[in-house]
Amino acid sequence: MNPEDVIHLMNRAGFGCSYEETRTPRSRQDRISDLFTGPENLHLLEAELPPVESLDNRKMSGRKKRMNSKDQLLRTVEVNRLWFNHMIETDDPLREKMTLFWTNHFVVDHKTPLSALPYNNLLRSHALGNFGELTKAVAKSPSMINYLHLRQNVKDAPNEDFARELCELFTLGRDNVYTEQDIKEIARAFTGWKFDLQLNYRFVPRQHDFGTKTIFGQRGNFGGEEVIDLILEQKETALFLSRKLYRFFVNDQVSASHVQELADTLYANDYEIRPWLEHLFSADWFYAMENRNTRIKSPTELLVGMARQMGFYYPDGQELIRLQRILGEVLFDPPNVAGWPGGRHWIDSTRLILRMQLGFALLQGAEMVAYETDPLDTMPDQAKAARRVSLNVGTIDLNAFQNTHRSPEEEQLALFGKRLSAKATFSEDLKERLAQYTSFPEYQLC
Repeated sequence: MNPEDVIHLMNRAGFGCSYEETRTPRSRQDRISDLFTGPENLHLLEAELPPVESLDNRKMSGRKKRMNSKDQLLRTVEVNRLWFNHMIETDDPLREKMTLFWTNHFVVDHKTPLSALPYNNLLRSHALGNFGELTKAVAKSPSMINYLHLRQNVKDAPNEDFARELCELFTLGRDNVYTEQDIKEIARAFTGWKFDLQLNYRFVPRQHDFGTKTIFGQRGNFGGEEVIDLILEQKETALFLSRKLYRFFVNDQVSASHVQELADTLYANDYEIRPWLEHLFSADWFYAMENRNTRIKSPTELLVGMARQMGFYYPDGQELIRLQRILGEVLFDPPNVAGWPGGRHWIDSTRLILRMQLGFALLQGAEMVAYETDPLDTMPDQAKAARRVSLNVGTIDLNAFQNTHRSPEEEQLALFGKRLSAKATFSEDLKERLAQYTSFPEYQLC
């Protein structure tokens, strides 16, 4: 496997690699197998979380409510930082990359770290497993039950929110296969799905509709899990998921034949994700020139990749969230139930400038012009929010990078997969030189 192919694979299946990794002789199949060989014990994130009682502030005094809200916010910041630094330090980058994908597929807007961390661990546990099992686990999670109003979905007054998004955003795609009547019937199948005071899934029989339902032309006394099985029987589900994964791993410009090939693999393997990914990473077209350096890195991919390759991490959670907000992607805080659209939506004239300033700000402590609010906000007083921001990432250790990249040529090959223009002049100082690399438009792509 040549170095350029290795860099392409590791950028897409992880968060980049070192020059040394590109020069280690390994076959394509061996490298693909390595992606699935994570630590012996799955690393789940752990943090000190507030007690469950903190979710109910109805009996708290005003002062206690304010203290509780501040505590929840601080712990949410910590959970954000915990996952972010785990992506930087992980020995299992493909699992973390898929966890990132599932987070933006099964979207939940978390109001408390009590739900955010368990949900993130749920996605991580199933990230490379079976899509059907993952979908059922997500449907039973307190996060999803609360977010899409399954708690309000009862026999006498079905709530269709989860049923609609299950079909439209999670499995079949919009207006594909299902009808409005199917949505009503699917909602009935999920009545009675709740969680208890300890945030564990609980089925409440007296609130469930045990009547006969007609879904996709089939009649039966279907429950929620049986409905998910019915959805998975539809080949359109494999096609919808393959199209979305293709955009994430390959190219925003979808090849219908390649997507169909992947969908057939997914369906034939009963929605097991590993065979799907192995097929993808083994395909010659995955490494074709038209699929290289075509994806705009998400803010998370950009920041995590820089940190993994160059040797720093983010100790200040509040500073990290501020940086995420400036770039347009705050973990655990999606814009809506559809998640971040990605692709060219990551870039506009303002954010492109911010991205190209980023290396100098992080590596050299330079200031960058940013906004307290979203740079895309068109409010008339937006300019008043502009200020100079200095980002302090804390620990930076370039020793590993320096030891494995012994020349600017090697640095460029690892970061870009190619040598940059011979006309460009780079600093002799390593930090400044790396900052220069990150200011190239090519660094925004993978």
